[in-house]
Amino acid sequence: METIRSSSDALLTIINDILDFSKIESGKLELESYPLNLRNCVEESLDFIASQAVTKKIELLYWLDPQIPDEIVGDVTRLRQILINLLNNAVKFTSQGEVFLSATVEKITPQEIPDHQLGLAEALPAPNPQGSSPLQLRFAVKDTGIGIPRDRLQRLFQSFSQVDSSITRKYGGTGLGLAISKHLCEMMQGTIGVESQVGQGSTFWFTILTHATPDPDTSESVIPPLELAGKRLLIVDANTTNCQILTLQTQSWGMFPQSVHSGTEALEQLSQQPDFDLSIV
Repeated sequence: METIRSSSDALLTIINDILDFSKIESGKLELESYPLNLRNCVEESLDFIASQAVTKKIELLYWLDPQIPDEIVGDVTRLRQILINLLNNAVKFTSQGEVFLSATVEKITPQEIPDHQLGLAEALPAPNPQGSSPLQLRFAVKDTGIGIPRDRLQRLFQSFSQVDSSITRKYGGTGLGLAISKHLCEMMQGTIGVESQVGQGSTFWFTILTHATPDPDTSESVIPPLELAGKRLLIVDANTTNCQILTLQTQSWGMFPQSVHSGTEALEQLSQQPDFDLSIV
């Protein structure tokens, strides 16, 4: 049954990719523009590939810049499609280690928009009553997988193209996922790229242009307790990325974190600086 299910899922993915590519080539693919909760979008994307990661014992991690608004305007289905494409590839080509998704925000003015993104006025909804400025969001999916040779990076975003034929035989796929993601990014007035080193892993990143919604739903906002501000925190975690995420998150809450990677280091730190208020182990 598991073989039947996985084969059906693979076939459905191929069909959907071909349909999307046909729409893109014919100019019939259109983006929607509605308020969306970015945290929910990211977590739904991670949930989609979580079972694959668990099977391979790969850690899934994510961090969202606290400056990202609770709600932005965009096409949640297509944004999620890009994220799932990149996350799925990262898990597929990683045998051990982790996959880390991050999202950061840059507030820009129309004068700062690059020439190739001058379609912003047509791509974004009309300015809201509060007149919020355009936001450039940058997403990055970093893995500890097999990596990609430098001379083969450019062909990744070409239609029906993969690094080489052995990749298709071993991992499957149509070679359309990244090409579709590239088109979707460009429709969102963004760009996409990759940095990689053979044997160490890859980082696929992309940007989109959007803005905050005028009246966001704050019912799901992450509001830190006021009593955490100013507290000294000791973080103990063997995973460097986890330490980085916890450090950034707690700093945004006004805390003063310090991280170590083992119980031995924690005891040494406590012997030198015993005045920590809290510890995450």
